[in-house]
Amino acid sequence: MTASTAKSSRVLKFTAVILSVALSLFVGFMAQASSLNYQRLFLTILPLAVVDLTLIVFVWAAKGRGKKWVVTVPGFLALASYLEMACRVFFGIRLL
Repeated sequence: MTASTAKSSRVLKFTAVILSVALSLFVGFMAQASSLNYQRLFLTILPLAVVDLTLIVFVWAAKGRGKKWVVTVPGFLALASYLEMACRVFFGIRLL
């Protein structure tokens, strides 16, 4: 691997980490927000949750040592909030 390829790979991974953490925080806060129409809110943030999950998988699959927990902890909390919101929308039950 050349120096420029290695550097661009590091920049890409760093960007994915930053974007994943930001999306995780956004999805987590939005999933806990109050809304008159939870189904609409659920469908609004669904694409963001999918992108966040894709970024988390990318960071975990990328070669190299790194602090993968930086992505995992906020991602887990955001997806748990989103799952709780899904239960509220589909089954009408509130877990928390």
